[in-house]
Amino acid sequence: MIDHTVPGAEPPKLSVVIPVYNEEAGLGELFERLYPALDGLGIGYEVLFVDDGSHDNSAAATTTARSAHHGRGFAKPTLVACSGHK
Repeated sequence: MIDHTVPGAEPPKLSVVIPVYNEEAGLGELFERLYPALDGLGIGYEVLFVDDGSHDNSAAATTTARSAHHGRGFAKPTLVACSGHK
């Protein structure tokens, strides 16, 4: 997310929330399509991945996306880990 403590930083105009549960196999294609589309909007955005206890490497894949995508200076993707399973 954008650090709102930085002088001049504006809050994102768009928040994209993506649920992720054992989606490792499809995340690469999602990233290839998602980020160019968002960058093309020309507005500030944030991407929130919500992982509810995946058993595969979905969390690692979203971390890789965070470090690999630089976009146009907009917000970096954020992983939100949830633990709703009993």
